[in-house]
Amino acid sequence: MCTAAIAQPLPAGALPPQKSADYYLVEFPPRGEIATITCYPGSSSTGTTGAELRLKARGLVRVPRAGTIKIELLYDGPENMSTLEQLDANQVLRFSAAKLEFEDKHLAHLKKFKNLIQLNLDTTVISDKSLPVIGSFLHLQSLRANGTDITGDGFGSLCNCHALHDLNFDGINFKPGSIAKLKCLAPSLADLKLSHLNLPPSDVQAIAALTAVHHLDLEGIKQFDNQCVKMLLPLKHLTVLNIADTAANYKCLPDLNKFPELKRVLVRNNTFWPGGKPGTVKSGLSIIDCSKGARVPLEMFSPLH
Repeated sequence: MCTAAIAQPLPAGALPPQKSADYYLVEFPPRGEIATITCYPGSSSTGTTGAELRLKARGLVRVPRAGTIKIELLYDGPENMSTLEQLDANQVLRFSAAKLEFEDKHLAHLKKFKNLIQLNLDTTVISDKSLPVIGSFLHLQSLRANGTDITGDGFGSLCNCHALHDLNFDGINFKPGSIAKLKCLAPSLADLKLSHLNLPPSDVQAIAALTAVHHLDLEGIKQFDNQCVKMLLPLKHLTVLNIADTAANYKCLPDLNKFPELKRVLVRNNTFWPGGKPGTVKSGLSIIDCSKGARVPLEMFSPLH
């Protein structure tokens, strides 16, 4: 496995030693932590094999013309978003501003990056006002917006993102009735995280219309009960279901057994099983305890791509 190289910024006024046909220069503020720019060799939109080159967005930076780019915004990034617009728009496929004071106004600087396939805005302060901009990224495959100010009122803006298969909206201030606006994504949406929301049964019915979903995370939704499990039966391709810390219990097992491809269900033993003691389930279905101390790999309940 190749170790990523860390490239240092060029001194002001310095000329690149390589041919300009292979690189272009981008000038960032000389001080501060704007972003880490990871360059991947090749031209594939999804491949990330080979040696990576990590660049610090500070001072004069030499960026390879070939390959793709991932931007990971740092502390000083939001107020210097305009400097990132110097990057080749065709190269930038992935962007993260997770855990920063990143607002709706900052997202506007990404409009030129029409080839984005991954967008991580976890724990930022974006709202539904950002959804029309996000919806303009027609190649977007993965969107993370956990813990943001999004309510779901603008979910309809995502309907042109026909490649979108991974959506994460854990812990948002959810507006009931919004899931139905995602029905337009039903052919592609495979991984859906809606944990810790105020999600009424009517929205569970709307989830059931997203028939391509394979992985569904509903952890911590207190309104989700055994009857809601039955509502999800149209999800014929469901393979992983997280219903830990919901009102569902062992009495929903007959319905869980009706999902033709369901392999793993995440629960909390002391609330799911009588007396907290696991019972018998049909062969091929694993009921896995997520209680503190249980050794459950997180990737087991993450998208398998």
